[in-house]
Amino acid sequence: MSGELVPLADKGAPLMTLSFVATSAWPDLVPQVVDWLREEFWHASSPSREQQIATMLAQPDQSEETFVLLDDNVPIGTASLVNNDLPSRPDLRKHRTM
Repeated sequence: MSGELVPLADKGAPLMTLSFVATSAWPDLVPQVVDWLREEFWHASSPSREQQIATMLAQPDQSEETFVLLDDNVPIGTASLVNNDLPSRPDLRKHRTM
């Protein structure tokens, strides 16, 4: 097998059409993303669903962005670029020079 390319799907199988889109460009995907995030990370002190949707739509920090993975235009996953979502690790924060 060394040096051989192994196909990820049968030759006759249709290929997936994957793409990433930003929620800032596709705001109609925000409720789905919020539902996924609430399903995985909700806790008693979480903001309401409506507040989370409003915050994501408002984009208070322009250096942050949420992306959605689409398979033939069907949302199947999400990822976000954020400045500081882990307060317990200040060493991971963006370094700023004065």
